[in-house]
Amino acid sequence: MISALPRQPSLQLKGFKLFDVSLAADDWRPVIRAIDFTALEWIDFRYTDLCQEHLDRFSGSLDWVVTHHEVSDLPLKALLVNKDVLNQDDPDGWYARFSKTIPRTTIHGT
Repeated sequence: MISALPRQPSLQLKGFKLFDVSLAADDWRPVIRAIDFTALEWIDFRYTDLCQEHLDRFSGSLDWVVTHHEVSDLPLKALLVNKDVLNQDDPDGWYARFSKTIPRTTIHGT
């Protein structure tokens, strides 16, 4: 006879890391939208093929995050990306938009 385990409180993730993930450009959008920005303190995309083109193509995903979450309540402290994605010079690019929209988050490129 198997007895039920006592119910444990749910565990909330503080971080999310994708490792060795390669997706088509259009497949990145649902991945970004599936992330729970209301709970995570850090997100690590460094070891993926997420690139500047992907981020610029679906910059609307950032608008989606802002529309569905109160930005001042987001606990996100760090976004880690591949250094090739970190183009800080483009005033209309994803980095500039992200920095303006979620200013408490530090973006690291390694």
